[in-house]
Amino acid sequence: MATKEQLKIEKSNNRNLEGKLILVTGAGRGLGRQMAIDLASRGADLILTYANSQAGAQEIVDATLELGQKAISLQLNISKLENIQKFTKAFAEELKYFERNKIDVLVNNAGIAGSATTVDMTEEAFDELINTNQKSVFFLTRDLQDFINEGGSIINLSSSLTNHSYSFSDWMVYSSTKAAVNTLTRDFAVLLGQKNIRVNAVAPGATFSDMTKDFLSQEESAAQFKSITTLNRLGQPEDISPVVAFLASDDSRWITGEVLETSGGALI
Repeated sequence: MATKEQLKIEKSNNRNLEGKLILVTGAGRGLGRQMAIDLASRGADLILTYANSQAGAQEIVDATLELGQKAISLQLNISKLENIQKFTKAFAEELKYFERNKIDVLVNNAGIAGSATTVDMTEEAFDELINTNQKSVFFLTRDLQDFINEGGSIINLSSSLTNHSYSFSDWMVYSSTKAAVNTLTRDFAVLLGQKNIRVNAVAPGATFSDMTKDFLSQEESAAQFKSITTLNRLGQPEDISPVVAFLASDDSRWITGEVLETSGGALI
């Protein structure tokens, strides 16, 4: 039986994140995984969280260590407030591995799309979306703000569904949580601006990832999204991660309170 090839991260020619310590939530798979790979390639040290994908997160840790950088992975199910509270209370201890007491960047990536349609949406499913996508961003950002260096950056993952319904009403609860993330982004930008901490959001369009692959693997769904996208294709995680890396870097030092749509020109 063939063994899985070990992940190898190639060093980027653009090392604009050298020396930065970045926390990425939900980094074991999907968009978060690609973000972590891209950030590491540009020189960042990493703190990665995962809910269930421990192997995926650890694979990135091992590959980052191979680059001569530091990285750890920690379990965090952000859907429960008690987990966030335990995580933030223990955070100072985790930072000792890096011989630092603060991070430079927080990437609030972890989230879910949910599987319930509008017709069969239950209160439990509704609350899970709110807790995971919205409540977690507020509490993790609020409780970690004192662990972020002056001049640092917070990046939230939103969605272009906050601007375009795409005629898919079954996404209304999901998109409403991301609309709340946009509001939190702007309000935290004002609150943390006094500490010279920037807060922005990235809003991907139809992007093929672990979270969307079941839906976007359907020929009809894929064709519909391609038809309303100016660049006439589905997005890939590699299209999103460089935008996150830009916002994590000092190259974006004059950008805050913004929601950057990365949808390939959907419905323009």
